[in-house]
Amino acid sequence: QSAASTTNRWILSPGAAPLSTKATSLSQATIIIGPESGFDADEVQSCESVGFNGLQLGPRVMRTETAGPAAIAILQMRFGDISVV
Repeated sequence: QSAASTTNRWILSPGAAPLSTKATSLSQATIIIGPESGFDADEVQSCESVGFNGLQLGPRVMRTETAGPAAIAILQMRFGDISVV
């Protein structure tokens, strides 16, 4: 896999690094959101083995049904057409 194909593939994990502030653009992203109990170590390792990187969106652990919309809103604010004045 090329670096371009793996750069924007994330698995949400509370213990992972936060979203990098170095990235300046994002045209596509794939995000894996886990179950209420979180991912186990084998699941995280399996995702990482196919090019996903751990990602933390903040200190809060969200419910499954709110993590997806929150992740999209954060990525849109950071890279898309949503801005905070």
